[in-house]
Amino acid sequence: MMNFKHLFDNGKVIYSANCYGNNDLEIVDKTEEGESIRLLLVNGARESASYNKKEYRNDLVFRYSIGFNDVFHINNSLKKCLLIGGAGFSYPKYFISHFPEKTLDVVEIDSSMVELAFKYFYLDELFDDYNLYENKRLTIYIMDGREYISTTSNTYDAIFNDAYISDSPAEGLMTFEAVSLIKKCLNPNGIYVVNVITAISGEAAYPLFSVLAYIKQHFKYTKFFKCRLDTPANEKQNCLIFASDAPLQ
Repeated sequence: MMNFKHLFDNGKVIYSANCYGNNDLEIVDKTEEGESIRLLLVNGARESASYNKKEYRNDLVFRYSIGFNDVFHINNSLKKCLLIGGAGFSYPKYFISHFPEKTLDVVEIDSSMVELAFKYFYLDELFDDYNLYENKRLTIYIMDGREYISTTSNTYDAIFNDAYISDSPAEGLMTFEAVSLIKKCLNPNGIYVVNVITAISGEAAYPLFSVLAYIKQHFKYTKFFKCRLDTPANEKQNCLIFASDAPLQ
């Protein structure tokens, strides 16, 4: 891997390499809406982001990540949580800094991605600021997400599935069998949350309807919403599905 710096119209590239096999990775600093942000791009798609100002570094840039927090509006007593897909660790930073009574396990398949999160996305600061080496509120597993849910004895109150490479999901986590394994990892009345990049109508909506069908076969209650109301229904966008055997209000 080679570090270099140069300028593009869409920001300043501060790191470039391959990830997840032969996928193009760039870390880019740019200004959006008056704020300096750092983006993790895979094949040009935004996988993670962080504000660069220290006072904002644990805040969330992406709207769908903010939507993850709705799970705690549904049931704030959820304590032990799992995130599949760490990337730049933007959601773990928010989670640890905003929910001091909760713990989070993160499964990330690529060890180099974890290294980049520590080096470029301020994960090192999070561990120091919140004493995570001692209290173990954040535990990182470097392995395939499907393998983890197949082999772990851990169970969780909430599981977030955000496993993507660019804008393509980890297909092994989107099958009927994977949803069954995820449910086995949930405590009674736990909540499963999955990010799906999909259209709402048209041919590009197939991922939504297939995944939603599998989830409805395993859970009594489901709730769906798209994260940007201004995006046309036939265009791909981030959508969230919540599922549980307890009512979702």
